[in-house]
Amino acid sequence: SVLSGASATPVYAKPAAAFAHMRNIETFGKLQGAVLSSITDMGTYFVTTGYNRMPYFDALTNLGRAAGKQDREFLNAHGLLAESMISDLNRWSGEHLAANWSGRIGNATMRLSLMNAWTDTMRRGFQMTMMQALGRMQKTDWASLSEWDRYRMENKGLTADDWALIQQAAPVNYRGSDMVTPDAIYATNDPRAGEVVAKYIGLIADESEIAVLNPDLTTRAIATGGGRQAGTVGGETARAVMQFKSFPIAMISRHWRRMLDTPQGMEGAPVTANRLAYSGALMVSLTALGAIAFQTKQMVSGKDPVDMTTPKFWTRALAQGGGLGFMGDMLLQDTSDDRSPLDTLGRSLLGPSFGSLADAYELIKGNADELAAGKKTNAGAELIRFGRSH
Repeated sequence: SVLSGASATPVYAKPAAAFAHMRNIETFGKLQGAVLSSITDMGTYFVTTGYNRMPYFDALTNLGRAAGKQDREFLNAHGLLAESMISDLNRWSGEHLAANWSGRIGNATMRLSLMNAWTDTMRRGFQMTMMQALGRMQKTDWASLSEWDRYRMENKGLTADDWALIQQAAPVNYRGSDMVTPDAIYATNDPRAGEVVAKYIGLIADESEIAVLNPDLTTRAIATGGGRQAGTVGGETARAVMQFKSFPIAMISRHWRRMLDTPQGMEGAPVTANRLAYSGALMVSLTALGAIAFQTKQMVSGKDPVDMTTPKFWTRALAQGGGLGFMGDMLLQDTSDDRSPLDTLGRSLLGPSFGSLADAYELIKGNADELAAGKKTNAGAELIRFGRSH
């Protein structure tokens, strides 16, 4: 249902539109600083580079070049760059923003916050690195490839016959490296060229969305309550509850599942193919980067940096870096917050829309009760705080 688009077709259009506006407001109200959290992409970027046996120096060099116009035009011309708005919004909110007023503000927020630029640049760098690596492999026959390289391609649907066709393609030399482009495969005039191009692009694009995390079909199905249709009670509830949870679910669906599913002891496998090494590389890099992201977010929000000598800080850094930020919010709420742990748990589990409705209720009822009791209210400050969060 998710793949065909059936789940996105609303049963009742007006309620679906109203709930979409609500989610869009949460998106542009709360994700202006999402790019600060995205520094953790560096961890998954280099772990995936190692997993695919690609040179780290090439990955770093291409990351610097990818911000330029030349590489962007090269990859766009060959259909290798995913549509940025779809990929960036999926990774955070699990929803495509519609072309309505709230959707347009959400789109602008992603652009102006540099979220799109960050994600596209990193994904371009990885795709360029992978095309270079495949270009170097092109001269090697299927039987002579390592067991690991054959496994990686077979896992994405490429067969020995497909590889033989790729070998027939005349590579394009770009920045001193030979690369096999989709046009080069089409130019072989083989009747299966279109099928092989789809698999070839799929291999590169999918790995880039593991390196710079983007939810897969599994995650999108989970985020819609199992593909429940929009405009229904179940479908809209699922979308509201799962908003902002697509990214941490994708971390489990893509990286932790890969770690557990990868066969062990294969000939030619890199160090990160080992489950212990893969998990260790992820944990160390993401925790360190999560610490940077967490402290940066503290300072940007006007708070003091947190004491880094406490176990609580490093637990929070692990949660932030590992894509489990909402778990950190549940377990390690701000000590200056006067909410009860149960209240924080409920808000985190039920999603940002529920939290906003609860805030609005407390703002109205709390100040009304204080006014009726003749007590001083802080309605102005609370209203500003509520508005600022949206």
